[in-house]
Amino acid sequence: MIWLAVSASCGSARKATSGHPTSQGQTTASISHTQWERQLADIASSYGTWERMRLPVKVDIQSPKNISVSGNAVMVRNKCIHISLRTFGIEIGWLYLTADSVTVVDKYHKQYVSEGIASFLANAPLTIANVQDLLLGRMFDIGQSTSLTSAQVSRGEADCQNSLYCFIPRIDGSSPFSCGFSFIPSASELSPFAIANAVIGGAARPVNVSYGPTLDTPSGPMASECTLAFDTDKSHLEAALRWNFSKARWNNDVQIPAMKVAGYTRISLNQIMSLIQKL
Repeated sequence: MIWLAVSASCGSARKATSGHPTSQGQTTASISHTQWERQLADIASSYGTWERMRLPVKVDIQSPKNISVSGNAVMVRNKCIHISLRTFGIEIGWLYLTADSVTVVDKYHKQYVSEGIASFLANAPLTIANVQDLLLGRMFDIGQSTSLTSAQVSRGEADCQNSLYCFIPRIDGSSPFSCGFSFIPSASELSPFAIANAVIGGAARPVNVSYGPTLDTPSGPMASECTLAFDTDKSHLEAALRWNFSKARWNNDVQIPAMKVAGYTRISLNQIMSLIQKL
């Protein structure tokens, strides 16, 4: 099933670029399966390590309601993600994700959601590192605490037939959940291929992610933006996160913001879409 979803994303990327030059004005010829595996290993080798990062982010929610806000994201590798949202310079809410729970706070209405991480991620056994890689446009396998390594590429399934460039990691073959990635040709100095889409499969409702151009950072290549799309019981959620790496801070220069919910009303996860509607 994951191949169907990844192939669909590959097809979308192919349709968008077929017969046209890349964004840098060059075209890419077809390559062999062995060459594609080598390219994937090179991409994985380019992933630098990091411990902490803080950077501005613009969040454009496109569904269930059009909302555009700015903010800051703080991430501690494989430990937590904190995203603060602001409008007119005033913090209106924040999201805090850890290995155990997720908390979403609406400061304007003084409401918050706090649930176990499993229910928030549709019971997919994603680590915080997985979620971070998903947001930053890096290959990973579900349940792992690091990005995919070049040595692990050979244990996955690579496909480059008919100008479709796809890859599915297979580190843990026993898991019912899996992820896959599709790529498009690029004339960037970073790599001749750039990540275009990611799919998380195995749950009743798959998560689809598309990416903007890849940028070079002090910790290696990362996607400049990502758009997540998935369905809940009652609605469709789609949101784009646009990272500003030019103003990013790294490692020892990053502190976790203070978080307080005292005096706020706790609501259920099923009401989270209503919370978004009120923002």
